[in-house]
Amino acid sequence: MVMFMGRHDYTTPSQPTADWLARTQAPFKRGVWFENSSHMIMWEEPGKTLVSLLQYVRPLTDEAKADTKRPSGAD
Repeated sequence: MVMFMGRHDYTTPSQPTADWLARTQAPFKRGVWFENSSHMIMWEEPGKTLVSLLQYVRPLTDEAKADTKRPSGAD
């Protein structure tokens, strides 16, 4: 689970999301703060959005693909 949060988002305040993420148990979780963004992080910080997707989300999709290619019952 990866949550992108704009520090200045007053449409959907991010602090409750960060608090919830801290209490949530998951195999993988990460909160990514966008310090110079509000609600539209992909337009306000496009470079950081792309880098964060590649750094945190893409590896999770690669793992999911690998899991679907394993024979049934394989570890």
